[in-house]
Amino acid sequence: MRTIQTCKELGTARLLSVTFCLCFLLIALFPTAAAGQSEGKQKTEQFMATAIGQAGMFGGKSVPLNIYITDYSSNQEVEDLASTLKTKGSDALLSAIQKMKEKGRVATTASVGWAVPVVRQHPTAKGRRIVMFGDRPIGFYEARSAPRSKGYEFGMLVLDVNDQGEGEGLLYGACKVKFTKDDQLEVEHFGQKPARLAAVKLWK
Repeated sequence: MRTIQTCKELGTARLLSVTFCLCFLLIALFPTAAAGQSEGKQKTEQFMATAIGQAGMFGGKSVPLNIYITDYSSNQEVEDLASTLKTKGSDALLSAIQKMKEKGRVATTASVGWAVPVVRQHPTAKGRRIVMFGDRPIGFYEARSAPRSKGYEFGMLVLDVNDQGEGEGLLYGACKVKFTKDDQLEVEHFGQKPARLAAVKLWK
């Protein structure tokens, strides 16, 4: 079952829906500078969390995650990516992202993990929301067999934390993105529900 969300619906949507559009929303749809970004090098942040499957074969299963952030994407970088998606499509966006430097990493214990090239944050009423977006790892079986999930080439992680770096989040393992005819960003998630991130905590 697929989940599709457009940015038009963000006004009344809960966290589950709101997270879909944040990577590009601040620049692609609202061209003013997004608060909370920095053009300079940031101090590395490390979060710990527990990812809990909410449906399918991973339902009820959990795994510890380490989330590292070494830098945040600038407004210009995200504006360029949004323009690439809008004018050239998803394949061009994937190609552009694959050429970008790593700004964060998501990993289970004793694994190399997922290198993430796009990281954004902005203030919220309780603290801040962090969005990590990039091309997702595709395993040998997926690449060889080319099942339907292979067409969902992006992954996204969202953290909602307070000023102490504690909170919750969501992990979207496989997504595809596009702009609709009425200029709304649409993100389609492969699967019934994303993984829930519980016990999120900033390592100090």
